[in-house]
Amino acid sequence: MRFTYSPTFKDYWALNLYALFPHWRLCIRLATVLLALGVIAPWVWTAFDVGLPPAETYKGVLPTFILMLGCFLLMILAMYAAARMGWAATRELREPREYEIDDSGVRVKAAGSEGFVEWPGIVDTSVTNRFVYLVTAQQQYYSTSFNPGRPYFNIEKHYYYFPISTVPDMGRLRELIRTCVNRARDKQTA
Repeated sequence: MRFTYSPTFKDYWALNLYALFPHWRLCIRLATVLLALGVIAPWVWTAFDVGLPPAETYKGVLPTFILMLGCFLLMILAMYAAARMGWAATRELREPREYEIDDSGVRVKAAGSEGFVEWPGIVDTSVTNRFVYLVTAQQQYYSTSFNPGRPYFNIEKHYYYFPISTVPDMGRLRELIRTCVNRARDKQTA
């Protein structure tokens, strides 16, 4: 199966959110629990005649909630700005790509590059409502530390991604993912 995909920033932003969400999962759960406790606690205190009425308590913690929300929004805004700068600075992200997917693997051609990954090189896949994400085993390590004595190594996964709407035969692609990626996983664990 062969198709062409011209990336857009909206698609690239979706990839950034998809790639970062697993790292944020614990923070999101913790923030949800803390928010729930902050909302429920004044009512519990009032029920046991301990503390101030809920309206007074909420007035006291409102600045904290606003600060937390502001920090969260600032983090999202910083991520968006970084993605926007990366998109503008890296021509390869904006180049149209031609995908060729068959039983042997995934071949991608762009104006400045060409790559091929056999199915055993695909370590994870995800099909969402809008996109197909193929994560390869081609992890890139790079140092991000300013302290030469204690380098911090970061791992960047390599993703092939494209909208479902560009795939001419989604049933065939699902079948390839199901059979080839799972077969490769079975061989690696055996």
